[in-house]
Amino acid sequence: MELKIINKKPLLLQEVGENIEKKDIPLQQKVFDSMKKFSKFNKDKALKILEELNSLEIPRLEDEQFIQIINLAPKTESELKSVFSGSKTTVSSENIKKILETLKKHEK
Repeated sequence: MELKIINKKPLLLQEVGENIEKKDIPLQQKVFDSMKKFSKFNKDKALKILEELNSLEIPRLEDEQFIQIINLAPKTESELKSVFSGSKTTVSSENIKKILETLKKHEK
């Protein structure tokens, strides 16, 4: 079976779960189980966090980075900075604190 990419955009883990139904196909089942295991927020909360992060108007950060942050849900400054390692994106300490405060406000 050949797979064809029809759309490429970053997804919240919760959106992945909606797009992959529990099936008897081992790979889909594995992805679904991993999504359930690692997802830190429900979909409504994740979308609310995405909206709040966008409202912070942090320079050079877009939905792609914010979605990655929500999916990983870092708890410390060093964990959050590791999200940006390997890229040329730099975020000020003040904005790092704003991001972490936003995530902490929505912890389970």
